[in-house]
Amino acid sequence: MSFRSITRQTLDLLYPNVRVPGLSPGAVPPSPGDAAAASDPDFAVADDLIRVIPFQRVQDGPLASQYLLRSVEPVAEPAATSTGAGAPWVPGATIPFGQELEPVGSRFKKFSALVRVDELMASEANDDVLLQQTHLAGIGIVRAVGRAVAGSNPPNDDDSTLAGLPFYLEPGGSQDVLYDPACGLMAGLAEIATRVRPGGDGLGAHPTAFFMPPRTRALLFREHWDRNLQPETRWCPMVERDELYFFALPVLGARLPEPQSATPTTEAWALCLTGPSAVRVLHVGGDAFGLREDPVTTVADVGPAGEAVSATRGVDVYGIYSLLVPDPKSIARLRGIPAGDPFA
Repeated sequence: MSFRSITRQTLDLLYPNVRVPGLSPGAVPPSPGDAAAASDPDFAVADDLIRVIPFQRVQDGPLASQYLLRSVEPVAEPAATSTGAGAPWVPGATIPFGQELEPVGSRFKKFSALVRVDELMASEANDDVLLQQTHLAGIGIVRAVGRAVAGSNPPNDDDSTLAGLPFYLEPGGSQDVLYDPACGLMAGLAEIATRVRPGGDGLGAHPTAFFMPPRTRALLFREHWDRNLQPETRWCPMVERDELYFFALPVLGARLPEPQSATPTTEAWALCLTGPSAVRVLHVGGDAFGLREDPVTTVADVGPAGEAVSATRGVDVYGIYSLLVPDPKSIARLRGIPAGDPFA
């Protein structure tokens, strides 16, 4: 073979290819909410919410639901503060005390994906298709949990879907704020951050972060620039990178609903993610994200002698999850935010 006749295809045949380590799962698509599609599917999402929300493992075994006891009314306090009128001191004065308690929580729901097993799928460690597929199945489940936590609002907790953050909002309550175009995004975010004040350790707690889609975050930048304000960015230990801050809180991404419509809107949340009042995801067993893998054999057809004629072998990748919002003041939502093009 002459040197002139050597082509790139010839070299590809002579030399082996090298596989770069890792596996690219592709971008995270935006959530369409209740619509058939998102308002602009080209804007992918970085789901920081599922990264930073606490995942709390509970005991292994079949569990129907989880709950936490909370006080229905504010804790009664003895009258020991002067209000102007004054009152004579009474030695040994006390008050009758007893708080009504109620459970708060939701049912566990299973997220599952079955990876079919074939003898040709297993190979060298770098090219083992079964390992790659189970890895991708786990990513799909965690993504589904992130979307459900951010936007799932079933009619009741007996529904097959997970009860997400909207499920815990009181309809028409003070923690659900409507966006006001006259005030803008900055004022709305400041309001929901101020409304997040759960009981915490008994002396109150603060919000931990804002969560919003990427275009809403761009709209926040634009409001800063329109008002000749310098956006504040600094190191955020929650995500270990430089991040935008507003109202002394990091502004992080989440897979919040961005439904397609004639006038698309979306939402933003302020959440408490630390301390006793932290919003958290409870999971039954599994790894840090609650993922588990079990071999499964499904018999499709049984012959006259009772033997399996056809069957499917697979790996069940699954997790069992439930969202806990310990205090109604642990969350607040700003809804009706314009989801149009913030760059126009």
